[in-house]
Amino acid sequence: MSRLLEALPPHPVDVPDELAAAWDWMESQGFGGGEPDQPFLTAYAGRRVLGPVFRGGFDGWLEAWFGVGTEAGSRLRPIGEAGGDGSVLALWRPDVAEGDDGDDGDRDGVRAVVLGSEGDAYEVARTPLDLLALVAVGYVELVDVELGAPPAEPDAVEAVAGFRSWVTATYGVAVPTEWPPAEHGAFTTWVRRQLGEDVPDSPDHGPDDGAHDGAHDGAHDGADDAADHGRTWPPEVAGDLVVLLDALGTSDGSPQVAALAELLDVPLGAGGLRRAGRRLRSRGVQAAFDSGTLATLWVRGLTIGRLLDLLPDDARVDDVVSHLGEPAERSDEHGWARWVVGGRHLHLTVEPDGEVSMVCLMTDLP
Repeated sequence: MSRLLEALPPHPVDVPDELAAAWDWMESQGFGGGEPDQPFLTAYAGRRVLGPVFRGGFDGWLEAWFGVGTEAGSRLRPIGEAGGDGSVLALWRPDVAEGDDGDDGDRDGVRAVVLGSEGDAYEVARTPLDLLALVAVGYVELVDVELGAPPAEPDAVEAVAGFRSWVTATYGVAVPTEWPPAEHGAFTTWVRRQLGEDVPDSPDHGPDDGAHDGAHDGAHDGADDAADHGRTWPPEVAGDLVVLLDALGTSDGSPQVAALAELLDVPLGAGGLRRAGRRLRSRGVQAAFDSGTLATLWVRGLTIGRLLDLLPDDARVDDVVSHLGEPAERSDEHGWARWVVGGRHLHLTVEPDGEVSMVCLMTDLP
């Protein structure tokens, strides 16, 4: 048994045998370190952080997230650092009886999840073996902005070569060269409900109209997307902004999402837009999906003047107000303004001089 496993306090969510074996291997290689009562382990040698750091020492962390005395503490077990921004890697045990297991969980329903430093929550691996394979790919950080594209740091890929060989030899797992995007599905919904939020089954879909968890599997017949594509926007909303608004609330693989990718000059592979994260970021755009549906777009690479017809490329917030009318909400002190456009939310980040530095489009407010 590794020093880390011995040092961890008892918890209702057991450390899976596969992960315990991986920690044994890491310790046998001399990877990691720490004090006797606070050890840590890594899948690579040296002190440079080239991947997740498995450790304990998360006393009070769950209470800070969810409050004291909630069920989250019995279903969620932190096991390490997912990223340098404070994102935490944890094991989550869904409650199958309550229906939050989704589908295709492992035999015990234990999944690897991340709770981000800015309140985001998502799943990164469905089973313990999936977690080992993910670690063996070679990402410096197991966070949603990194997954869905090849690892950015070659040194990190090389650093886990030995671990990758061990995973393959021990469990017969073929480690891919990149990992699918983080899944904002069952776990995300569970966290929101634990925080007391009112969570719909899926944006713009009722509970029985074919909403699905996980990556788009090709079974969606496109009827809802086709209907969504027929939405008419106010006459003052004209230009490339319509392409972004049309794509919101539709599934990855929809004609509207394909049109968005074409606008941004982002080639789409078999994994859809969710697997084009790095190419999107190179265009100054980030996208978030909820249960396979495009829920949020953050746009820095296209100015509001380029997105909205009849505005100059360097349009400032007052130009937008003159064009769209007064926003539904606005804070000059904190630098933002928000309009409701056809049931969608158009949020502008505004600099002190009135420059619009970012455009955010959302199906629902956070």
